[in-house]
Amino acid sequence: MIREGRDFTFGGSYDGGMVYPVPKLVIEDGKPVAVQLDLAEYEALLERLEDQEDLEAIRAMTDADWETISWEDYQAGASGDVPG
Repeated sequence: MIREGRDFTFGGSYDGGMVYPVPKLVIEDGKPVAVQLDLAEYEALLERLEDQEDLEAIRAMTDADWETISWEDYQAGASGDVPG
């Protein structure tokens, strides 16, 4: 049985001229077991997830105690003239 999920906050919403389709719940034995999404909505969710993972990785790198060098020092190192 497939039912429209009208109580989803991200479905059927209006966002700057674009209306997102309402996800549908797949029900088995009276319990939700899956969600059916429009492909564009699914791809947008994946993109947001990837962005979140990238942001977490960047935060972890900036929180680490790493030695950094300037772009100019990096470029000088590429030619063999590493300062210090």
